[in-house]
Amino acid sequence: FAATGVTTYIDNLQRATGVSEDQLRPAFGKLIRATSDLGKAQQLLALTLDISASTGIGVTEVAKGLSQAYLGNRKALNAYNTGLTKAELQLKSFDEIQEILDTRLKGAATDAASTYSGQLAILTENANQAKEAIGKGLVDSFILLAGDNSVEIATEKMEKFGDQIAYALVGASDLLKKILDIGKATEPVVINGKTM
Repeated sequence: FAATGVTTYIDNLQRATGVSEDQLRPAFGKLIRATSDLGKAQQLLALTLDISASTGIGVTEVAKGLSQAYLGNRKALNAYNTGLTKAELQLKSFDEIQEILDTRLKGAATDAASTYSGQLAILTENANQAKEAIGKGLVDSFILLAGDNSVEIATEKMEKFGDQIAYALVGASDLLKKILDIGKATEPVVINGKTM
């Protein structure tokens, strides 16, 4: 998935639905391998999200079932309780089944994303993305500051930096305590009738 367009597509889906990249990428991978068609895989991923949201079945499991159905094995679709009859599963083409499911379930993922738990999932996923970006930035910064492209050197310097910050904080706290102790030990000063 090195293609920028696919990466952007997955990132946008993650932000919109709260479904993690760890679920979306494997699901999309299954669909693209089954269809060998980027557009069709994107359509099926949208359907996967709707089925998952309406049934509670995991995204990767639904993608696996849709991939199998696309290739002719429709057994999993029956297990998802999407309202498809056995006759529909046996007699209809995959495109006809996809159209039925799209009509019945369209918007389920969007509706799920608008609920409190969906909004919380979206916030969580976006916070995780921010943590990942900040973490990558920190690692890159320490490698740059270490003057070496080695993670080992950077981690040693990060550890030393952390120790130095800890010592500085302890020293600053000790100094502040001494200043406060001096203030307690001295008599208050009165200037212009105000106690200082």
